[in-house]
Amino acid sequence: FCIECGKKHPQYISINNSIFICKECILNHLQLSQEASTIIRNDLKILTLNEIQYIYNGGNQKLLEFINEEYPELKKFEPQIFYNTKAMDFYRKRLKIED
Repeated sequence: FCIECGKKHPQYISINNSIFICKECILNHLQLSQEASTIIRNDLKILTLNEIQYIYNGGNQKLLEFINEEYPELKKFEPQIFYNTKAMDFYRKRLKIED
C-alpha cells in the first residue's frame, strides 16, 4: 500500500526510505532532494538484489513503527518537511546499517 494515502498496489518505491508510493503521491517525493527520497519503479524485474534486501529490511510498516514509537510528532508534517527532518536522516542511516 502507499505510505502516503493507503492506496493499494503502489507503482513506486522511495528506495532510500524503503517505502512504497502510488503515482498520485509520487509528486511530493519528486520535489525532494535525492538524499531525502530516491524514487525507482516498483518492478521486481529491474530491482537489484541489494535493493530488494534494502526494502525487506525496511518497508512501510517499519517506518510507521519508527514514527509511532520514537517520533509521533512527525505525523503532523507534510512530506516536504517530514522526509527532510533529522529523524528521517537517522532512520535512513539505520536502514543502511541493517543492509
